[in-house]
Amino acid sequence: ASFDTDIWGGLRSAERAAILNAQASHLTLRATAQREVATLARNWVSAATLKKRLDLAQTTSESFSATYSFTNERYRAGSQQTSASDVQIALQNLETSLADIPDLESQLKRQLIVIDEQLTRLPGTTSEEFEGGYSVEADVPSLLGRPIGLLSTRPDVAAAELRYKAALEDVGAAKANLYPNVSLSASLSLQGETIDDIFDWDGHVANLASSLTAPVFQGGRLKSQVRLEQAQADELASAFARTLLAALSDVEGALIDLNGLQTERALLQSALSTAELSNIISMERYRQGLATILSVQETQRSLNNARLNLILNEQAIMNARIELYQSMGGSWDGESSETMSPQSGTSITETVGQ
Repeated sequence: ASFDTDIWGGLRSAERAAILNAQASHLTLRATAQREVATLARNWVSAATLKKRLDLAQTTSESFSATYSFTNERYRAGSQQTSASDVQIALQNLETSLADIPDLESQLKRQLIVIDEQLTRLPGTTSEEFEGGYSVEADVPSLLGRPIGLLSTRPDVAAAELRYKAALEDVGAAKANLYPNVSLSASLSLQGETIDDIFDWDGHVANLASSLTAPVFQGGRLKSQVRLEQAQADELASAFARTLLAALSDVEGALIDLNGLQTERALLQSALSTAELSNIISMERYRQGLATILSVQETQRSLNNARLNLILNEQAIMNARIELYQSMGGSWDGESSETMSPQSGTSITETVGQ
């Protein structure tokens, strides 16, 4: 048996460094899981957006179909305001709108298969339960004056800090190796020609010894090791600072994008309301024979573009929210990573999945 006295704390420093590195690895695993969840959330939003676009394409085709039927009936009834050219224009609009539907259906199916693959499901499983849709009405809490505290939930920031602390412990362990150390050793042997002799205490031999080891004639190796550990600690300190600054930039960038997209959404909603009113007026004038099919076609296209732009804007808002949640470490309630277990904390899916 042997015992190292660890007078200068080298072994204790090495133990603390190992614990800190293990905690950092655990947080790195959590960061990887959060990135995977964020990717899944983006894929889900993409699928829901394709579902909205498909619904819009079907609604658009129904509108063009109604316009074509009305135009064709007026032409067959001999209306002087409707020509064969009007009928062809209405039919062309209908056929163009119908052509968009198969492509959107294919894109939606492929996107759902991507989700199946990420969830390790059989292809087609998600499509059986997928309903699509999401809401962008929820308010984002004000983060002014709190980004540093909220970044405590980011596992990559916490992991970088832990690795830096572990490196400092490694420096302490390397410095402890510069000094002499005392070790104790003890031995006990049992000797005898028979079983009875073995248990005869007169035949036992015990030894207790101590030794003093000093790091001499190392050729500067131990001092070089200290310098190496210190350099690695300095490198990890810089990495920690870069990670923290990158995290702050991620939060600020996500907030800027989100605020801009929300302002854009208000303008797109106003444009949509105007386009809907213009389409109603144009259709009514066309029914009364006061407008041409070309004016109806223009207002219908403007209306469809306004609806599509709003759908794409809402998709961008959802992706910006996912980016914000990910940049905050999966939560913006200020809960620290040091107090969160792997199973606790607010995840991206718990919020975006609404």
